Amino acid sequence: MKNLLIIGGSGQLGKIILSTFKTKSPKWNTFNLDFRENNETEKNFIIKENWKLNPEIIPQIQTCFDNSTYDCIVNVAGGWQMEGLKSKNILISTEEMMNMNFYSSILAAHLASQYLKKKSLLVLTGAFMVYKQNNPGINSY
Repeated sequence: MKNLLIIGGSGQLGKIILSTFKTKSPKWNTFNLDFRENNETEKNFIIKENWKLNPEIIPQIQTCFDNSTYDCIVNVAGGWQMEGLKSKNILISTEEMMNMNFYSSILAAHLASQYLKKKSLLVLTGAFMVYKQNNPGINSY
């Protein structure tokens, strides 16, 4: 059995990726690291809101997943804030994007440096669009 760790496995893209890995041969053990549980994976580690400030988060993650090594680590956690440059909230929106995208990628890369097997794969991708109604000139999706 091969092991997949997915960061963001309860979101739209994460669910599809987990489902795909579970149906492919050879069979994969799937581990989800997210703010919400995914019932289709073998194990979940639910992240609390203040996870970036907790130095014990990485040992807790590995303890939850039985100190497994991984054949693939995929980060699909992230997001996008559709805030115009003229908005007074541009810095807040930018900070939110950094929190959603940058820190999850750093966590994935750190876990890969510690627990990814040789000749394995680290994937960093993902975005979620938030449309701000008060942003003229942007079409809603």
